[in-house]
Amino acid sequence: MRNSIGKSTLLITASKLASLVMNMACVMVLSRIRTLDEYGTYSQLLMAVNLVSMLLILGLPNSINYFLAREETNEGRRSYLNNYFTLNLLLSGAAGLVLFFGTPVLEWYFHNEEISTYSFFLLLYPFASITMSATESLLVVYERPRTLVLYRLLNSLSLLGILIIIDALGMSFRQYMVLFLATELCFAFAVYAIASRLAGGLRLAFSAKKLRDIAAFCVPIGLASAVGTLSAELDKLVISAFFTTSEYAIYTNAAKELPLSVLASATTTVVMPKVVQYLHRGENERAVRLWKDAFALNYSVMAVMVFGIVTFAPEVITILYSEKYLPGVTVFRIYTLLLLLRCTYFGMMLNAMGKTKYILRVSILALCLNVVLNIACYYVFGFTGPAIATVLECVASAMIYVLLTSKHLSISITYLLPIKTLSLITLVNMLFSFAFYGLKKILPLEHIVQAGTLGSDRMPVESVGQCTESVFLGIIWCLLYFLVMYRFMRKKWDQLNKTGAED
Repeated sequence: MRNSIGKSTLLITASKLASLVMNMACVMVLSRIRTLDEYGTYSQLLMAVNLVSMLLILGLPNSINYFLAREETNEGRRSYLNNYFTLNLLLSGAAGLVLFFGTPVLEWYFHNEEISTYSFFLLLYPFASITMSATESLLVVYERPRTLVLYRLLNSLSLLGILIIIDALGMSFRQYMVLFLATELCFAFAVYAIASRLAGGLRLAFSAKKLRDIAAFCVPIGLASAVGTLSAELDKLVISAFFTTSEYAIYTNAAKELPLSVLASATTTVVMPKVVQYLHRGENERAVRLWKDAFALNYSVMAVMVFGIVTFAPEVITILYSEKYLPGVTVFRIYTLLLLLRCTYFGMMLNAMGKTKYILRVSILALCLNVVLNIACYYVFGFTGPAIATVLECVASAMIYVLLTSKHLSISITYLLPIKTLSLITLVNMLFSFAFYGLKKILPLEHIVQAGTLGSDRMPVESVGQCTESVFLGIIWCLLYFLVMYRFMRKKWDQLNKTGAED
């Protein structure tokens, strides 16, 4: 192995963090320079592409970690990638055609006549989105984390650069969408070029046996992903049906999961192939220890960010999206709490054991539960109801995955879940939250800042004072927290590397 789990995780985390920060900057700029209706249209287009793509690609990107990691020869890997990218081309093309000819249906559902103006986007963007989704798994299996870092940074910088140009030249929203699509298509073709170089050349291939194997693995998990995506977007579908495009824009940003799960996502990407190997060799306990250590480490980092953002939610929304999105502050707080469940992939063990049918069943059950909860919570709580329903459904799904994993590995739930550790971390963060919320109410820092600030049209002086005070308190909070938790985090980091070290 060229890189240890810790080193690979660190590289992938750094690249994700950098690209996600820049992508968040893109959202911040786009939210400010475009109207609520334009941003709502943009969000509706992306949601439509996401849903249709998930329904048609059959979980194809998920197969890379499983099949490519198991191939021991270059010829075997090349054969798999030939079949993979052939399917990728066909399925992404089908997704684009469905969206293009389904434009009238989208206009009717979203009550938005502007959708047809961007039919070209609906036709071509699925190819870019689906193709780029394979980048991380491909480069991780080939142990090219530095290439992944470069790819992500270039992609994020390009998208941010487009927004800066659009704003500086006063170009229209349609012109932005054309440039955005062209950029993403270029990076999608770059994925083919990278894969061809790694595999020693690519060509169209249809191996019946490989396609059957891929389908047997992908169809259940692909349907599960599609169902999961539909479940995740269900609250936004409900909001689209009952509220205006402007209100949908507010909900979309408020319900947008902040890019804080970067460590968890990177850890899962690196840990997953190891878990597959350990379970394949019958080393179940080692696989569980690796998963638990990664979970505890991720949670200890995620918790401080989640509780801090919930405490200073109005200021965070103002900084990220501007004050016109403040009506969604309650939805924003609810969705931020959901990030605590993103510290791990609860279905990892089932996935690694090839029990993808269970993942599909859980996803279908979760979707049914989400439909009932969304409708009920909408009528009870109104605008915030779908967000509450989403959190309740995610908690239920996580618990079902834990129960199934416990059953198939023949271990107790108390051994599988680090309950005591998670509870102590949560308690520490709750105490910090109460303390700093009280400090914000007492300290007059915002008035000091306001006295020396002019403000602007996009952020009044009062908002500048409040946001500066919250940022200052947040920095102090993080410093104190990491002083308290450093030894614990260091211990978990060392255990993660030790458990996942090559034999």
